[in-house]
Amino acid sequence: MRMLWYLYAAVLITISNYNAFATTLQGKCIQFEDKHWEDILHIAKTQNKLIFVNAFADYCDPCDIMEDKVFKNEKVAQFYNEHFINYKLDLTSMYHADLQQFYEVYEVPSSLYLTSDGKVIKKQSGPINDAKSFLKTGFEVVNDYTEDETMLQYLKMRFDYNMGQRNFAEMKQLVYLCKEMNRPYHDIVNDYLNGQKMHVQQPDFREFIYDFSNSFHNIAIDYFINDIQFFKETYGSQIINDKVITVIEKGIDLAITTKDKNLLDKAVKIARKANIPNIAHFIYQLQSNFYKQTEAWEAYVKTTNKYLNKQDITNPQLLNDIAYTFYKQVDQKKLLKRALNWVKKSINIEAEHYNHLTYAALLYKLGDVEKAFDVCDKAIQLAKLAGADTSEAIKLRNQISDNFITNHH
Repeated sequence: MRMLWYLYAAVLITISNYNAFATTLQGKCIQFEDKHWEDILHIAKTQNKLIFVNAFADYCDPCDIMEDKVFKNEKVAQFYNEHFINYKLDLTSMYHADLQQFYEVYEVPSSLYLTSDGKVIKKQSGPINDAKSFLKTGFEVVNDYTEDETMLQYLKMRFDYNMGQRNFAEMKQLVYLCKEMNRPYHDIVNDYLNGQKMHVQQPDFREFIYDFSNSFHNIAIDYFINDIQFFKETYGSQIINDKVITVIEKGIDLAITTKDKNLLDKAVKIARKANIPNIAHFIYQLQSNFYKQTEAWEAYVKTTNKYLNKQDITNPQLLNDIAYTFYKQVDQKKLLKRALNWVKKSINIEAEHYNHLTYAALLYKLGDVEKAFDVCDKAIQLAKLAGADTSEAIKLRNQISDNFITNHH
């Protein structure tokens, strides 16, 4: 049966020590998509994956056991997330009544394995509390249904790798295969590079580095940056700078999502080593964006003060944006007065409604109500001349006016 002997062997060897196999890691579980059924079918077709459906009910104790003992198993999660689009079918929900009837699912828990267009490959009723059996079923379904020779090659090579085989030529081939098939490959990249350190200046090694230095998820970017001069001479500084900036931007997105300051520091270090043009501004943008998005305002203020003290900034929009952020997030008068100077500089460079509005807001927060009112009027006039929205300026003017009336009665 083509690859089936490999898959059975993979299951038997991997789970020979079941207690170790059943150990779960935090955050490692089957990822079930919370989407409409039509979207599930579309995703499965787009990603060329099969569909796994878990039918459950709130009152079902075996369902809870299966959730804890099977779905949260690391090996199970890794395989099912890689090869299936996973979906939960709640038999107590009217929303799922049509699907329940269509697939004739009346027992919980039940497991359905479907093609990307929703046709049934395999259907099982009753609890499965053994991760070994559940994983074996998944292997069998993927193997029996897969006709794609590339997928079969991938399954074999991935199995060899998982079983500890470290043939570097095959590992390299597997990494490219994973990339082509949109499968996880960062762990293999790291193993390959760690085993090939003595070949860092060989052409094929450098080509591999270039191809996979596209994220912070593997160490190829570290090799790439350490050899940055070679790559700039080979591909041109503009191409390499653009590549590095793209990698850094993805890294910062990850840093913000995970609130990981270490990733920010890594991005800054990479930018410096790559000698990105306008490096001081680029690094400030990275840091200020991270601190704003993670609401680390103390660090934002410190970084911004340091940057503006060292740099002669002539971008009126940037000066205004910084001053406005201080208005929203800072209460210390000394810092607010500093922001006042920045927005004044912005106005001196380019007198527009947006920076007059920030100027008025800062004056109001500092207690200079009368001047704030006059500047707010100026902002409204400038906005009208530019055909811009006046609503925020009018709202602030009304707020200032109400405050003035209240304090004088």
